[in-house]
Amino acid sequence: MFNSIQQRFSSSERLLSLFRQGFSVMDLAEPLLSLDKTAPSSEAQKLMSDEEITHLGVRQNGRVVGYVKMNDLLSDGDLSRFREFAPSELLDDTAGLNSVLDCLVQQDTAFVKILGVVSCVIRRRDLEKPPMRMWLYGIISLIEMNVTWAVQELYPRDAWIRITAPTRVEKAQILQDERKRRGQYADLFSCLQFSDKLRILIKETRHRELLHIKSRKEGERLIKRLETLRNNIAHAQPIVDDNWDAIKTLNESIEQIVSAKNVRELIQKIQEDIEPQHWGR
Repeated sequence: MFNSIQQRFSSSERLLSLFRQGFSVMDLAEPLLSLDKTAPSSEAQKLMSDEEITHLGVRQNGRVVGYVKMNDLLSDGDLSRFREFAPSELLDDTAGLNSVLDCLVQQDTAFVKILGVVSCVIRRRDLEKPPMRMWLYGIISLIEMNVTWAVQELYPRDAWIRITAPTRVEKAQILQDERKRRGQYADLFSCLQFSDKLRILIKETRHRELLHIKSRKEGERLIKRLETLRNNIAHAQPIVDDNWDAIKTLNESIEQIVSAKNVRELIQKIQEDIEPQHWGR
């Protein structure tokens, strides 16, 4: 058990680097269209309407220095009353996707600097693009790997069956039989659904406490959010509007998920409590 924990710990830094640097903001960004601040509002209104954009960059001396939204525009004015970029709205072009989410939690739009000049824009709707979906699915897959590891350590030799609803075990057996029929080897546990594995792990109060889950009800909410997000990604359904809370939770916990921090602590604690009992026998 100790070796398996050490192996996972040693690979976590490489994984964390991959999730931080494997994709960047430029995989989601779109060019920020802009006009000079002396341009009439009517021209800006037409451009924003034709291009279906919500934010338009404003140039001064050839450099984008701010932006306007449609409701900022006066019918008989120009773009001189623009909004300056707030530090919380700006990202460097080398930033990772976790930085994009950090930014878009605070507002619905972020702006990207290339060589110090604001050149691109990212909106929440851009999170629907394949790079973000791949990134999120990778994190969820890591959660499933961590949960699988934890359950197999805590409930060896299929001991998890005794705390699992018979209907869920039966469904897993049906899938196992089907895989065998196709010549595919699969143990029973691997035939459980993602949500079944999570429920096994948080079944006991002590496990929930060590995983910092306050109650079974909170655990069920978390399971539902993750399962819904996972299914929506897998079936090419929209994710931002319906899964925003789950996306924020994953982003806030990415380091713990990649390093399997809470799971490692859970296994270590349970193992420490079991060993003294063995010594006294």
